[in-house]
Amino acid sequence: LKRALEYGVSKLPAVAGHFPQVSGVTFRVRVSEPAGNRVRDILVNGAPLDPARTYTLALPDYVLKGGDGYDMFGGSRVLIDPDAGTLVVAALQKAVAAAPLDPQVEG
Repeated sequence: LKRALEYGVSKLPAVAGHFPQVSGVTFRVRVSEPAGNRVRDILVNGAPLDPARTYTLALPDYVLKGGDGYDMFGGSRVLIDPDAGTLVVAALQKAVAAAPLDPQVEG
């Protein structure tokens, strides 16, 4: 997870398509530090990231397969194969239909 976050912010302050879009994770970035050593204070659901713990992530298959340079997920155990899972558009449609959206800025 840390490696993915580091990669996602590696081009800052330049705009890049691989900037991480996360939920349940907060972190600080020191742009003045060299790429690979910028991410600090990672919290997962409010608790500090535990490097010894195994986390379950939900990823688009594009990222899982190394899209945008995210090669760190190769070899990870996949719980739901992209072909067996729900399409993102269908999941979004179902969520919007189930409850009104209440968008908020985090952090």
